[in-house]
Amino acid sequence: MSNWLKKIFLGRIYKSELDKFLRSEKQVSFKKINNISIILDGRLGVKEAYFYRLAKFFNVPKKNVKILTFFQANKKLESSILNKSFTQKDIGSFGSFNQVLEVFCASKCDVLINYFDKNDIHLKMVSLRCDKQISVGFNSIEHELNDLIVDVPTQEKNLFAKEVKKYLKIIYKFK
Repeated sequence: MSNWLKKIFLGRIYKSELDKFLRSEKQVSFKKINNISIILDGRLGVKEAYFYRLAKFFNVPKKNVKILTFFQANKKLESSILNKSFTQKDIGSFGSFNQVLEVFCASKCDVLINYFDKNDIHLKMVSLRCDKQISVGFNSIEHELNDLIVDVPTQEKNLFAKEVKKYLKIIYKFK
């Protein structure tokens, strides 16, 4: 199936799921941050260590931080990052996910960080299906996808971290 047709199908499925998600009532508990998940656009060149340092601020151990990197090109990925990454081929034309995406989305997290600034349907589909308490993302993405929107450029990693820390400290009454 051609890529543009797949994107049309995925766009319709995404809109339908987003409407359902927005109508649903979320049970939210802001007691403590135990788990953090990150959806990272590989084109941005941000290293995983950056997110581990951010998690350390909230006393979240490295084992409770899950990072999933999206690679635009359908190149062959190294086996060491295969279970922590995906490409557009990992999402079927009718919205089915491969095993890596299913596991990532089913893992409950207190905070989901959407570290991408492109309205890519593949990134948005994964984000929407994640089991999360609160999601954080950039202003350039549909606002319905994120609960907390940080209005800084993606290149300003330190400013992003500072803003996320500031607001999550308030939300989670972190001391």
